[in-house]
Amino acid sequence: RSELVSILDETPLLSCGAVVARGPQQSILYALSADTVSGSRPPSEFCYEYRDVALVRCNVSGSAAAAWLRGREARLGPITCQLILPEHAVLRYRIPSHSVFSHPELGSFPARTAPHLHFQLQLESAGLVPRTGFLLGEGVPFFRDYYDAASEVLYDSRFPDPQVHLSRALGVFRLDDHRGLIEKIDLRLDRLTVRVEGTGVAGSRITVVGNDGSRRERAVAKARAVTIRFGEGTPAGVFIALHRGSEWLDYAEIGTPQPRSPYDASAVREAGTIVRDLAEQVRALIVQGEGETVEFKEKWEPSAFAKAVVAFANTRGGAILVGVDDSGAVVGVGGETKRLSDGIIDGLRSLIRPPIAVSVRSCSLAGHKVMVIEVPAGTAGPYGHRPKGEGAGTEWAYRVRRGATSMIATPEEVRGIANPPLAR
Repeated sequence: RSELVSILDETPLLSCGAVVARGPQQSILYALSADTVSGSRPPSEFCYEYRDVALVRCNVSGSAAAAWLRGREARLGPITCQLILPEHAVLRYRIPSHSVFSHPELGSFPARTAPHLHFQLQLESAGLVPRTGFLLGEGVPFFRDYYDAASEVLYDSRFPDPQVHLSRALGVFRLDDHRGLIEKIDLRLDRLTVRVEGTGVAGSRITVVGNDGSRRERAVAKARAVTIRFGEGTPAGVFIALHRGSEWLDYAEIGTPQPRSPYDASAVREAGTIVRDLAEQVRALIVQGEGETVEFKEKWEPSAFAKAVVAFANTRGGAILVGVDDSGAVVGVGGETKRLSDGIIDGLRSLIRPPIAVSVRSCSLAGHKVMVIEVPAGTAGPYGHRPKGEGAGTEWAYRVRRGATSMIATPEEVRGIANPPLAR
């Protein structure tokens, strides 16, 4: 508790959401969510008063919140209530930047852009518990139940978190820690560059551990950027830690055992700036060659593309490189990029059902333009395509990927796609 009070005294402004349980003799702070205000414009404020509960969002100074903990009384907008905090009832967690923190009763807290200290308070309610029926009143919003109301007031969200289930009095302070932040990660085929910011990065170090067992460590220089090279190529997954001595300031994980696309590693972070060089990733795919998730095409051919797209979607996704011949030679494609992209998307839309949300990007290799069509693994299959030259009444063809070939799916495969094991 003393650490929390000390940090609050140094915090300029907090955005607070609170649920106050109201009885005939007293009002008790039943739930609290208080976050550091990071922008120049404080969040909106409101106070909704019902028969036995009040819902409040307000902005308060950190020193005022510290006074609550010292004096056991909280002033939230127009509401004054008791804050009953037993001794040794504070838990402390440290959360990295851009990471979601989930609590079994409070639900999932939105990610913050900076690392932060998460203090959880076990409050006492003196026997006052908000009722679970409709919340109704004159001039105040209607809520279906207390849990929907708690989502809005605690998270300033009109989309209730189904995990919010407050069965006891709890409070949370999320206080940003600006000593060290991994601001940007530039991921290349043979190296990565990490840029950091913060008031305490002097004397800190960056450690990168690959899922191949490799480990690299570098000191953070005055430029606040560290480049680490990998002679055998950047590992498919890396863990990056910014630390000083034995204390970590921030960390990030990039890559999963099965990336969401063959050239774009999946970030565990919910947000943040992760830059990948598309040309280098495509060059690596060309070296790898065609396979279950990669196909080369010299030029745009609607029917041939439709076959590959539905096969990828019915299997586990993939990428089509346009402007690369069967041998892997880069021959390039001509024409204006946006027109080519729009033509590919429109052409596929008329040939495939149900629709597949492909993405189209381009890069330059050896002086030639290469288009990259990314196909996600489908969730609404089976996906079919209309055979070349056939009319509207023609049966749709369903394909799957077998090795480097888009093959007609067997009836058993079609049924398996339509009814995956987890959906049965």
